[in-house]
Amino acid sequence: LVKTGEGTLTLSGANTLTGTLEVREGTLAAVSAGALGVGNVVVDGGTLEISGGTVNLVSGQRLTLESGEVSVASGTNFVVAGTLELGSAIDVAGSVSFSDSVRFVLDWDLDGEATQTFDLFALGTGGTLDASWETLGVNNILVESTSLRGADVDFNTDGSVSVTLDAAKPIKLIWTGKASDVWFDEGNWVTEDGKTESFYARDSAVFNGPASVEVSGAGVSAGTVEINAGEGGTVSFSGGQVMAEEGFTVNSGTLKLTANDNIAGDVTVNAGGVLDLNGQSADISENGLEKLTLNGGSLLNNGGSVEASYAQITSVALTADSTFGGTGDFGIIARGYAATSLDLGSHTLTKQGANTLHLVNTSVTAGTLAVTAGT
Repeated sequence: LVKTGEGTLTLSGANTLTGTLEVREGTLAAVSAGALGVGNVVVDGGTLEISGGTVNLVSGQRLTLESGEVSVASGTNFVVAGTLELGSAIDVAGSVSFSDSVRFVLDWDLDGEATQTFDLFALGTGGTLDASWETLGVNNILVESTSLRGADVDFNTDGSVSVTLDAAKPIKLIWTGKASDVWFDEGNWVTEDGKTESFYARDSAVFNGPASVEVSGAGVSAGTVEINAGEGGTVSFSGGQVMAEEGFTVNSGTLKLTANDNIAGDVTVNAGGVLDLNGQSADISENGLEKLTLNGGSLLNNGGSVEASYAQITSVALTADSTFGGTGDFGIIARGYAATSLDLGSHTLTKQGANTLHLVNTSVTAGTLAVTAGT
């Protein structure tokens, strides 16, 4: 949905928009909790006015301010659980509150000073950031191509963030879960030589079997995520989206979704590995699974059927003979039924299981589709 022209468009109600909401000219007023839907919001030349009691930016949703203005009106609480990428500060006359899953994308100047400050919110008369602002830390910050391991981050009372960057590089950490099932809790990760370490943004995560685990991972931004759960083992994430900037690799066992857009990034499934949609859409917005590569592995849906009207997976490539299957229907479907791709790479994709696979506006390259069960 693109807003142009000088006038004002008001959105209210519980909107289900999963695509991009773009403000280019004039004003778009969000006046209800669900006014912004669940897809990306881009402000590029116009004004986004948040002015309706409580307005939500949900986990997995991204608000990008390229040019123009975003304002929070007096008497309005803007509840932020998603990602903010701000070219300028948000004007606040009301209040803003934050969940643990919030992420701020900072445009770090690699040639600049060791400490840099970013103006994220401009507090006007009566404008406030609630107490949750003071609980945020290094793992709520994303800096492109730069590790934040050991960084000193201050969330200042004036709405700015100051970051002093440490030169340490991201490291590979292995999940133990000794302390709890929460990703960022102390005592849950060890290095390859067994030393206990905390997890920081852009560190790489390894989950080894054989036990099945469900990890609460709201607001995670990892480098890579590697699944070695073993036969019968399952790894799943709850509480919010887990992002792997360099991708997920499933070597053995199952990576199982627990919500729409549960994971963000490319996924490679090797022989012995499974990605189970579990009745969820892997890419209902623009922030979920980007490209799926099957290298001898399987894509299954062992949950309920995913509605054929939902965007699910848009790009699949085979680098070895692989399988689709499960019990619930699913499909290669993009938002608005845009073009999708299934690159067989001269390999064989075998459709197993009793479910139905939908190919919607899908370009299929040379190879073999073998249907041994289902539709």
